[in-house]
Amino acid sequence: NGSGGVSAGYLGRVAALIKRNVVFDPTAVSGNPAVEIQIQTSPDGTIVGTPRIVKSSGNASWDDAAVRAIQRTEVMPRDTDGRVPTPFPVIVMRPKDF
Repeated sequence: NGSGGVSAGYLGRVAALIKRNVVFDPTAVSGNPAVEIQIQTSPDGTIVGTPRIVKSSGNASWDDAAVRAIQRTEVMPRDTDGRVPTPFPVIVMRPKDF
């Protein structure tokens, strides 16, 4: 998944943070389509700029909800080594996982 050296639980911690900010009814979409989103972060983990969809789920409402959830998260956590990964791994989100 392009995680490029993050610790085993790191992406789970990121998913848990983003999950709190998802506002979307998973019954509004058929299946469980994935959207892939790339973000840029500063060294302290603050999200810089607008998250960019690198692969759409095919459902614009879910794509938009996923981007908004990441924007609401604002800061990504530091990994076990005390740093925020650069480049940040692509975030894969599915509506029924949130």
